[in-house]
Amino acid sequence: MERILPAHLNPKTLARQRTPGDANRLAITQTGGGHFNGTRLLEAAKSVLKGTRRRAVIEKIAYQGAAITVKLIAEEGENDWAEFLSAFLDFFRVVVKERVAEYGATSFWPEIFLKYRQGCEPGEVKYRDGFLQLNRSVIFPGDNIDSELSGVGTALSAKNENYQNMSNLVIDEIRCGVIQISNYSPLSAGLGYVELPVFLKNKKAIINVQNKDNRCFGYAILSWWKAKDTDGRVPHIESQWCYKEEDFQELGLDKLSYPVKPEDTRLMEEQLHTKINVYTYNDDEGKMITPFYYSRYEGESIGHVNLLFFREHWAWIRNFSRFAAKTHYAGNCQRYWCTRCLNSFLTQSKLEEHTMYCRRPDYCEKVQILSSTIEM
Repeated sequence: MERILPAHLNPKTLARQRTPGDANRLAITQTGGGHFNGTRLLEAAKSVLKGTRRRAVIEKIAYQGAAITVKLIAEEGENDWAEFLSAFLDFFRVVVKERVAEYGATSFWPEIFLKYRQGCEPGEVKYRDGFLQLNRSVIFPGDNIDSELSGVGTALSAKNENYQNMSNLVIDEIRCGVIQISNYSPLSAGLGYVELPVFLKNKKAIINVQNKDNRCFGYAILSWWKAKDTDGRVPHIESQWCYKEEDFQELGLDKLSYPVKPEDTRLMEEQLHTKINVYTYNDDEGKMITPFYYSRYEGESIGHVNLLFFREHWAWIRNFSRFAAKTHYAGNCQRYWCTRCLNSFLTQSKLEEHTMYCRRPDYCEKVQILSSTIEM
């Protein structure tokens, strides 16, 4: 639960965005590429902001407006969870309805940023930044948005209750609610070589083989498997990763049907006897990282691998801490990451304590991929 907010969501930034005496503020902050007119979207949110000192902001615009971040900034000092959640869901409803009406099927990821307080005695009070995030869902034209929102509210409340009970925390301040939104387009299968965004490439956390065929999924698995034979001593130069047909035959990768589609991940686990987690991102720079599929494979396994799926391409996440750092955590100290929900902790013991809650059966979430639903 020891979470440090991303730079654009830190308290100083939010304080500047809350302008005293100026209620119902609407703003568009274009921080990505392309041109996008979000006035219509924010105008639709006026009814939710009326009579409050909350503020709505559109930022992180990418892909000519196909992917955006919409933020509802809480009132200064706001700490009533039920009241803010109700306002956030109302805001969510009008934003998503407007987006679906204008663009059609829409993917979304809701998040809420908070500050928790632990302890009551003077000198013993500690503060922790909190981050509640749900996985990707899709709303199609004609879907019952109210029914979808009911599930979102229940899941966010469950996460908040989980964190509070886990470490005896109480909410000190609610900072903002965030909706990551992108146009929904069914993901295609992996094809050819695709270069990583500079932000992710500079982390040196991902091995992205320069393949010339449609077997990038196989190359990603091989990168992970072969690195185990070299104690992790692997080249960072993509062109130095070369594999022969017998390498594919060793793991049975030659028998897979290529290109591999993201919705086939569970089938790949069964065929390769390997636990596979899949992550993706939803902006131009590779900073909006989100879990795509978390393994539930319970058979005999040869190992556990983390893969990145982006722009119809697969790559191996060699170092998960580097991969997640400075996207979900702004500091530089060692962190221990939950690969399921992307929360980070200062100690291994804190991570293990969190894991007992995060992975229990009654704390299950679902992420919709294409027309199927896969349990996370």
